[in-house]
Amino acid sequence: MAAWTTLALQRVKLLDDKVLRLKGDATDQKAIRSLGALHDELVRARLEHHLDGAHESVLSRLTGNAVNAAWADLHRIEERIDEYEDSRRLLTEARDHVRTDLTSDRATKVDAELAELLTAADQQTRLDAAQRAIREAHDAAETRHLSEHNQQLGILGICIGLFSTAVVVLAVQVLVGDRLRILPQPATATNLPPAALLGLVMFFGMVGGAVSALLSLYISSKQYTNTKWFDPRPALTVVKVALGLWTAVVGILAVASGVLVGVYSSTASALFLAFLFGYGQQAVTTFIDKRVADLATAKKD
Repeated sequence: MAAWTTLALQRVKLLDDKVLRLKGDATDQKAIRSLGALHDELVRARLEHHLDGAHESVLSRLTGNAVNAAWADLHRIEERIDEYEDSRRLLTEARDHVRTDLTSDRATKVDAELAELLTAADQQTRLDAAQRAIREAHDAAETRHLSEHNQQLGILGICIGLFSTAVVVLAVQVLVGDRLRILPQPATATNLPPAALLGLVMFFGMVGGAVSALLSLYISSKQYTNTKWFDPRPALTVVKVALGLWTAVVGILAVASGVLVGVYSSTASALFLAFLFGYGQQAVTTFIDKRVADLATAKKD
């Protein structure tokens, strides 16, 4: 089960508990019937969005469509449930939504407005203000989520381009053979086919990028929070692996041509350098990590 489905299922259960509480407190038969219908809506949403653990397709996971559709549905149901909530209690819930989902400046302003209404307004005014604030918070969360996944798709698209280019370059090297060596041959590796050398350098560069991703994204003290809608680490790992491949190739070319000083006398030294250059893409991807981490730790519902 994906992390987001677990959290969405928790939200369904919390909303269902709220419906049961409101039904127990209600005396109006119309309200009781409406709350019963909302309970049925939650059951439908749970089944329709496969929140009990059905397999999520790769395409759906990459686009984020399933996540956004599920949370948007739950938000709309929650807003309809809120129509039956006590206005002061709903104001308190609205303030929690605002602090979680809105930007700092906007959250401060709206929170102050809601705080004033707790004691200085009638029931309907409090209810209307709380509902407006919750809708605004929900809309902000959904918009942010869509932006995050669009960014992820852009990152993955660029990585596909980098990998595809690597495949084409390797295929060209296989076809031309010794007539055109993309990477110069190490002095002691006279029998190493040029395509094998290029392929090994690419592979060790990818390994270096993967190790960098492991240490910087999953083992480091830096933690990504609020990832129930969007976890950037898989996409960032692909970035590091793809760039590791190319930093290894470019780095080996720089050493072999004398632009950079390094030992390039054997296959082992070439592959060791490829690993180091692959790991060294961290210097290039650090700013991407920071930008995406800011998105991942931003407020979201």
